[in-house]
Amino acid sequence: MVIVDVLSFTTCVSTAVNRGATVIPCGWEEDPEALARAHEARIAAPRPMPPRDGVFSLSPVSLMALAQGEKLVLPSPNGSTTTRMVRHAPAVFAGCLRNAAATADAAYAAARELGCDIAVVACGERVHATGEWRFALEDHLGAGAILARLPGPLHGTAARWAAAFRSAETTLEATVAACISGVELIERGYADDVRHAAALDADARPVRLAEERYVCA
Repeated sequence: MVIVDVLSFTTCVSTAVNRGATVIPCGWEEDPEALARAHEARIAAPRPMPPRDGVFSLSPVSLMALAQGEKLVLPSPNGSTTTRMVRHAPAVFAGCLRNAAATADAAYAAARELGCDIAVVACGERVHATGEWRFALEDHLGAGAILARLPGPLHGTAARWAAAFRSAETTLEATVAACISGVELIERGYADDVRHAAALDADARPVRLAEERYVCA
């Protein structure tokens, strides 16, 4: 399973793990304090508005300040919740635009070793006011970036997602900034997060779930 939540959970996870930290996903209905006690970790705060330095949150740029070896419980309504739902799969990876190539290589190697298929899950976005889900273009582009780097032919939906990524590859930052979630984040003062999330293959290390924690694969 490859979970893709570009704005912003899996981008946060890739950012943190590539700095040597560990991320414990926390589903929206779970108790972050209990997870923090169990893992001896700190808890990410709700994304502050306006942004503030020194506050770790679902802002991936804020996680650039994490120290090597730090452990962070990261609540999220989309990526964390999806991770918790599929955590018993044979292998679970956190994929995004920043680690697309690394994730494709790691997922392909795991699938060959385990003798199973690869499922790439674009999480979408939950509308907090109504609880409804909406299509998230950035997640489909992130999924497409990973699929486009897998060897062999793609078929059906997978081929369409990969083609969508290829068509937007040269304008990724502008495309992500123009999607609904990108516009909302920019309006809230998080333009740096959108640019950070759109940086294709900026992170060299893939991220895998191990003992309910995201670590370097």
